[in-house]
Amino acid sequence: PREGRVELGAEVARGLAARVYAERGAARVDPGGRRALQAVLEEVEAEAVLDAWGVEVGTQVSGTVKEIYADFNDHVKKGQLIALIDPDVLSAKLEESKANLTVARASVARAKANLADSQRNLKRNKELWSRNLIAKSELEAAETTHALNRASLQEAEARVLQVQAALRQSESNLGYTRILSPEDGVIISRLVNVGQTVAASLSTPTLFSIAKDLTDM
Repeated sequence: PREGRVELGAEVARGLAARVYAERGAARVDPGGRRALQAVLEEVEAEAVLDAWGVEVGTQVSGTVKEIYADFNDHVKKGQLIALIDPDVLSAKLEESKANLTVARASVARAKANLADSQRNLKRNKELWSRNLIAKSELEAAETTHALNRASLQEAEARVLQVQAALRQSESNLGYTRILSPEDGVIISRLVNVGQTVAASLSTPTLFSIAKDLTDM
């Protein structure tokens, strides 16, 4: 029965709590000894129960909560859209990344053309030098120009790779504005409201807590 599974989960959690307490030792107890073992066990047990039977849903991007599609006590399915972070800023960032990629690719095309031109000029100067028709300084200048154009092409190609990585990140960030349920279950807490700003700079803020569906456990 469902109650038996929950009771078993609590027993497992208590065992885990006791083990964690033993591992943490006196560091979890107040220096004056006022913090009782039972208080520590209750705290760790609560954490263990959440890990075993529930999941916290957060966001990997900062922004304003634009829509909320699920509330306390709602049943949700894995992959279901439950909230939306305003995507406008990240959409603009994605378009900027696409434009940067276009510019970077144009730079590669220009660098290739410059390299081909310097290659032809170098070949011509080598022929003229072999016939003593130009000074050696002109040949050396052509060699230097060709080497610089080769380096410019390598730099432009590296820039394309860099911008492509930024574009993939922008695409991922835009996707992260869609908050999806990671599990089948029931929402047991909603910690955000429409219009609220969430910041994911240092740690992932929790938006929902979902109790897993225990029917198949």
